[in-house]
Amino acid sequence: MRIRELRAEARNALKGNLMKIAVPLTLILIFNYLISFGFEFLVEEVFDFNPALTMIASIIFYVIIVVATTILQFGIIKRVIKVSRNEESNFFADTFSGESIKASFSILWGFIKKYAIWVILMILPIISSVVFVAMAHELSPIEPASLQVSQLETIATNIVLGIFTWLISIFALISVVAICVISYRYMLVYYLKHDYPDKPTKELFKQSRMMMKGNKAKAFVIPFTMIGWSILLFVVIAVVSILLNLIWPPEVTYYATISTVPVWATILFTCLSYFLSSLLASYINMTYYQLYMEQKPLELYNDDYLKPETNAKKYIWIVTGIFTAIFLIYILLAYIIMYMGSFVFDAYNL
Repeated sequence: MRIRELRAEARNALKGNLMKIAVPLTLILIFNYLISFGFEFLVEEVFDFNPALTMIASIIFYVIIVVATTILQFGIIKRVIKVSRNEESNFFADTFSGESIKASFSILWGFIKKYAIWVILMILPIISSVVFVAMAHELSPIEPASLQVSQLETIATNIVLGIFTWLISIFALISVVAICVISYRYMLVYYLKHDYPDKPTKELFKQSRMMMKGNKAKAFVIPFTMIGWSILLFVVIAVVSILLNLIWPPEVTYYATISTVPVWATILFTCLSYFLSSLLASYINMTYYQLYMEQKPLELYNDDYLKPETNAKKYIWIVTGIFTAIFLIYILLAYIIMYMGSFVFDAYNL
């Protein structure tokens, strides 16, 4: 089925039901905003930008966001499914029931295991660079106060740092692409968990992988086919923002431009922006549901059919190991070059 047909099916399913999905989505966006505002308030007012406390708060904040997003995402998917099937639903009861939260955590754990290798691959260069800089600082044979940086030394350092930066960029790019592919590969897990709650989550991840074979590009393109609605949404929000600034002109000072829009008007504008965004998000989510229904098999795949994933995972670990070894060898060689090169520069006064 073409994307145009999927969108047509989604529009038919949303007739008379759009608010049933858009309103919960708006509440979720407002909740995320309040969590972010609370985090900023803690950092600025309570912790006074204390580095240690800010780091702890950041970790707690991101854990809360990830857990809450998974639970709420599953709730929205259940809402979309029930609305499309004309079933009775209560968003809060469906989302925050013990069974739903348990299922959300099992899905979250499955995604953590899928993403772990790529997150490690993304973080490893950063950790390695910190270790490399620390070692160079500790073992440098030249005192910083007496260091005379020559032209050749500067060129050598720039080459080493340039290659180092490129390696970090390559690692990051590979990880980002891999995470995007994983996201689309397993995006149907939420739908499958709703339809097959008794099936092990690990098996549902395999089912989603098989269902998305040849469909990841289609899933990626779906939001871009709605670019017209996105532009319209942006224009409406921009017009409202301009009107607010015309009614309450900002005060321009020497140091900054201060907004004079009342708090209540800002809150209403934020809620309006979230609501309009939720209308488009409802359309996209319903289109993804139609994609799920198009690919949903009459029976789940058996274990023999799903077996090849083990070999794929093995090759991923091998490739990751090779890239990691190359990166670590480069760090070692770069450090040796810079460490030994400093003696050469000193000896010949280069």
